[in-house]
Amino acid sequence: AGESFPADAITVTPVGYVKTTAPAYFSEYAPYALPDPLLGYLKEFDVEKERFQPVWLEFSASKTQAPGVYRGSVKFRGNGEELFSVPVEVTVHKFTLPDRMTFPAVVSSGIFNSPLYEEDAEARREFEAYMYDENGGDPSKLSPAAQRLVRINDELFRMLNDHRITYQDIYRSTRRVIPGWRRRNINRYNSLYCLGYDNDRNVMANFGKQFREMRKEGTAGRAYVYGNDEIRTSDKRAFANMKKSYGALKKAFPELKTMATALDYSFGEKTDTTEEVDIWVVPPGVYLNERAAAERARKRGKQVWYYPCNWPYPPDANLLLESRATATRLIIGFMPWKFKADGFLYYSAGMLARQVRTDSLLGKWEPAGDVETVTDAPWDFNSSYRLRTSGEPKRDYAALSRWTMLPKNPAKPLIAEFEVLPEKFTSGKGAAFTVEVRLNYLNGKTDRNFLEVDPEKKEWQKVRKEIKIAAPIRNMLYAFRLKSPDASVQIRNVKLYQEGEYSDRRLAADKLLSGGPVFDESYCYSMFRSNGDGTLFYPGPDGVLPSLRLKFLRDGLEDYEYLVLLRNAAGQVKDGRLRVADRDGWLKQAEELLKVDDAVCRGLSRYAKTGATLLEYREKIAGLLDQAQK
Repeated sequence: AGESFPADAITVTPVGYVKTTAPAYFSEYAPYALPDPLLGYLKEFDVEKERFQPVWLEFSASKTQAPGVYRGSVKFRGNGEELFSVPVEVTVHKFTLPDRMTFPAVVSSGIFNSPLYEEDAEARREFEAYMYDENGGDPSKLSPAAQRLVRINDELFRMLNDHRITYQDIYRSTRRVIPGWRRRNINRYNSLYCLGYDNDRNVMANFGKQFREMRKEGTAGRAYVYGNDEIRTSDKRAFANMKKSYGALKKAFPELKTMATALDYSFGEKTDTTEEVDIWVVPPGVYLNERAAAERARKRGKQVWYYPCNWPYPPDANLLLESRATATRLIIGFMPWKFKADGFLYYSAGMLARQVRTDSLLGKWEPAGDVETVTDAPWDFNSSYRLRTSGEPKRDYAALSRWTMLPKNPAKPLIAEFEVLPEKFTSGKGAAFTVEVRLNYLNGKTDRNFLEVDPEKKEWQKVRKEIKIAAPIRNMLYAFRLKSPDASVQIRNVKLYQEGEYSDRRLAADKLLSGGPVFDESYCYSMFRSNGDGTLFYPGPDGVLPSLRLKFLRDGLEDYEYLVLLRNAAGQVKDGRLRVADRDGWLKQAEELLKVDDAVCRGLSRYAKTGATLLEYREKIAGLLDQAQK
């Protein structure tokens, strides 16, 4: 009819491959590369011999796009010549999807402050202060580095919103209240938003001022607090603390909802917490097995959600790299509708952690006194730090220490290395800068090894020492200590390892995606040896990149909304507010579709294995909705 699909509503993106690592479950795909990251930065690409190269085409129909069937083609060129043309057909229906999702789906992301994009710790602190400002500051007043982090986060939030996912941060401490400008943004798209993780003794005071503002703006009834992550019923103290804390919060802030993944599968009946928890979240398999207890909880006015994480393992539906596309789409779409789940929770969209082999025995440092992070590397022990006793308030001591991993081979010496710059040092009684590697043996003896540094020498000093192991080790300490009335010392490139000895560790991403489409295993993010777990976007050259799994989740959320629209339309047809041809036939088809056929899904591991089954079912729903439009 002369209508066209606008060019700015069409994207064409090469799909990248990441090589999987050995998972904790059987996988026919290990160690092959699997498609997942969408490489928007690639405007051209090479195709590897004997590898299928997918290209993702996306058409985004606005609410004003004229309904109908649009036809066109996509042409592929190589070396300046047209290789082939692929016909494309897009159907735009008569109905529109809502801006705010009906189904409460929480996919936690948090703000993205990865040192991959900015190592300077001061710029990152400046960025965080801006992001937690109650009314939102002026980004033009930030440093260029902090402005870049704001831009990357704006693009991340926009990307998530485009995929029907809002900003949520279930693990942020309640010490840092969610600012008003972000509350209002979430409120546009989602029915719930998280105020943080209940782990701070000052939570009541922290929420006091915030709730006054939330009540004024009308968002108080949509807030929830998360906590008590996977506590076990055997831990009676943990449940007693949950009862006390959540009880006090509900008394002070009646509108506030409380959410927990506490492992009480009676939903409070066994642990006497039926009144304190509003939203119980359990693994999908538990949810399906405990639906009688879930119904009792609902009669008490509570909600019961489910959450996948690094398990359940394939073929059970999940969001892992090895999960079928239909499984990832179903677990947030047709499955929760059919199984009557009240909501969906996923703990992280941007964990960006992976299992690696490393020789380092170090982990996250524990600071004492005035310790400043100068540059923040993805792996904490690779960062650079400044120990000071010259700042405000005045202190005479600063330290950086770490109880380390144990060495694998007692026959090989330990190698301790670091670089140090004494910027300022005031000598005097008791003044010193010491570096110690302490070995506590199982026989009760201790070796205290000190690495020599000249604190009067104002230049970078590289220090290395081999340390022999005399007996089986109980534990080891690596510590930097500054004691002086007025001093400042920089430390960087700290290492502790054994030559040629490696361990499997979970570490943060240390490089950005570039090139492709095929990447090695260092770009496969994994939690607890589950490929893709906790990561639904990737760090690209200048910002985050979506994954195929993020697309499948969006499509699943929209599948759910199709059913909501059909249910609402059926209600209007029944009471005469909406007229359709062959009313009785239409209603019979609608009632059958609202049940969700067993061919689509009948259990966590029994579902449609091909996309055609899902798409055909969705088109049947769409056909009825098109007939029901006024």
